[in-house]
Amino acid sequence: MHLLNNRLVRGFLLAFLMLISFYSFAQKDNVIQVKAKSLKPITRNGEQVARYIGNVTLMHEGAIMNCDSAYLVKKTNVAEAYGNIVVTKEDTKLYGDYLYYDGNNSIGSVTGKEVKLIQKDATLVTDVINFNTKENSAYFLTSGVLTNPDNKLKSKRGYYFSKEKKYYFAGDVKMEGKDGRLYTDSLDYSFENEVANFFGPTRIYNKEYYVYCEKGWYNKKDKQSNFFNNAFIDKNGQKLYGQDIFYDEQNGFAKLVGQVALADTSRKVTIYGGKGNYSDKEKSGEIDENPLMLMVSENDTLFLRADKFLLNSFPRKDNPDSSDRIIKAISQVRFFKKDLQGSCDSLFYNTKDST
Repeated sequence: MHLLNNRLVRGFLLAFLMLISFYSFAQKDNVIQVKAKSLKPITRNGEQVARYIGNVTLMHEGAIMNCDSAYLVKKTNVAEAYGNIVVTKEDTKLYGDYLYYDGNNSIGSVTGKEVKLIQKDATLVTDVINFNTKENSAYFLTSGVLTNPDNKLKSKRGYYFSKEKKYYFAGDVKMEGKDGRLYTDSLDYSFENEVANFFGPTRIYNKEYYVYCEKGWYNKKDKQSNFFNNAFIDKNGQKLYGQDIFYDEQNGFAKLVGQVALADTSRKVTIYGGKGNYSDKEKSGEIDENPLMLMVSENDTLFLRADKFLLNSFPRKDNPDSSDRIIKAISQVRFFKKDLQGSCDSLFYNTKDST
């Protein structure tokens, strides 16, 4: 029994010593490493501080932090750096005038007259950037501007995650570029797949159309978009409404779902329904799921019910810049206005016949 107790004690002591050894190694490995031309030990605010001067380099968590001079409190593993700050981690660089870095928590902040974060061809400019070298992330809360060769984006707050190559922006987001202008509450953008997601009331303007929605995404590579919640597209007098609108810009095709409406403002015709689609190239569309057509004239409005509506446009022979529109109502057609009402199996309406 005595021998067993001795073995237990020795085993416990050995495990305890191994734990202390491992902890000490981990603590040492977590210490901020420094290189500089000169070192001067000083006392500041009652603490022993190492002051480094000339081509100073701080290293921690794979990040290299260069500056003109720095103070390091070894007891707390905290560094302060001054002048020509450059923080480098993988393909991302951060520039500023002053650096505060906490090695125990792997977090820091860079301030200055103009603080820049550069990742490939994207540059973010603001007043203060906070970062985490362990998570490879950074964020700003003092308004910032992000620019790349194609766009310029402004927002009140922003977050950047290097591993995912993804930006998040919030608060009065404004983006201007070759493709147009976008205004939204918050937005995230992935550099790898070139997809932007926007949240909150969003307005998009370009040379060809105007879009409103309250949530959506845009794929820059494929030129495809999806707009949700009270979505609306206005293009060349053709207005599309829906709770879910998928739009293929290259093919000029839109698919609409939920409280759908297709309005032709020049002809004062609007068709409502549950779902539909519209081809801008073919100038044709389809609306079904309990659809209703309204045709407004000077003194009256024609109401037309059917199981489905088909729309087609044809260029006029006498004027190629204009077109005639044929609307076909299919199955269980009912129509009424002040002085007319009736029903039939199908009905054709030609805008040319109405003039």
